[in-house]
Amino acid sequence: MRCSIRQNPHSQPPSSHPPLPLLLPLPFFLSFPPGICFFRCLCLSFCHSPGNLLFAMSQHRHRASATLHPMPREFHFWVYILSSRSRNLYVGMTNHLPRRTETHQQRNPGTHTTRYAIHRLVYFEYFRYVRSAIAREKELKRRSREQNVELIERLNPTWDDLYPTLQDPTEPKP
Repeated sequence: MRCSIRQNPHSQPPSSHPPLPLLLPLPFFLSFPPGICFFRCLCLSFCHSPGNLLFAMSQHRHRASATLHPMPREFHFWVYILSSRSRNLYVGMTNHLPRRTETHQQRNPGTHTTRYAIHRLVYFEYFRYVRSAIAREKELKRRSREQNVELIERLNPTWDDLYPTLQDPTEPKP
């Protein structure tokens, strides 16, 4: 029985290399619109259409070219310290500081921040990587109270609420 897939005249000629193993399910390959080459080759529009997909997979040899390169995504992480008027402290980490601060200010019953009226943002640090933020949060939690107070007073000597100065990073800037 012969294969019914026709060879595209614009694709690369057959070679002596064995075909690449199929690493991803077939529906994934078929989800690309015609003219978009998953294999990042120099092909023309229709070499990876469903009718020519198997032939195209047998022609591409470079494993590195068959990897996905998603759009880069920006990450935002913050380590923050909240305080009450009597200077009780709360150290936390979040990926959306304005929203998390609002959550603390809503004073939900049964939470530590509500019980001790901790709702003033007095210190925060920005991190791009979550592991760095988690490590810093753990470091601040292990430190003594005096060390954390010294850190806050170095950058915010009057212990002002910094929440009004925040700008949401997900909102477009004018």
